[in-house]
Amino acid sequence: MRASKTIKDIVYQEIMNGILSSEYKPNDILTERELTEKYGYSKSPVREALVKLCNEHVLISHPRYGYEVVRLTDEDVKNILEFRFILESALLKKSFDSIGPNEIAELRRLDVACQNTLKENMWIHWEANTNFHLALASYSNNIFAQKELDLSMLTLKRAYAQFYWKHWTTAHPSDDIQYHKMIIQSLEDRDLGQCLVHLKDDLNDFRF
Repeated sequence: MRASKTIKDIVYQEIMNGILSSEYKPNDILTERELTEKYGYSKSPVREALVKLCNEHVLISHPRYGYEVVRLTDEDVKNILEFRFILESALLKKSFDSIGPNEIAELRRLDVACQNTLKENMWIHWEANTNFHLALASYSNNIFAQKELDLSMLTLKRAYAQFYWKHWTTAHPSDDIQYHKMIIQSLEDRDLGQCLVHLKDDLNDFRF
């Protein structure tokens, strides 16, 4: 049974939503006082949410001043994508021999969801694409690696918001999932080498 959300979790998500919607922009300063007044909660859960966001490198704490929203750079994005390929390729190599018809069928369903959301809001499409990659990673049964991948995807989501929000409100993303079908076909063909090539192409297709 999933535990109910705590006030800290609610505040954390509200702040994160504010960053993703560009309400809080890179280098903006947030303060405990402003946030407690805005959300109507006590200082303790607000502070806990802010500390968590600092631990995830979303915010930077400036003592007696406030919390700065981290600005992501092109180099940050490049490094995250490099990390993702190292992680996802390692998990794929580990799980490759155990990926069978049921897993491939699941990936096909997730790819269809990605296709169906191409003309939806950018975040709906983003979540569909994230679910495809998390499913592929999940076949390794390494929950710690999956959490790291999930966190990397969230960081890239922040990067997308930072770079694109002024241009996209209801986005019509480009077809950034063209390699999904090639990954699936390579899994069916039992060709690990090609599968890794298509995975790398898919990550390199991340556009700014």
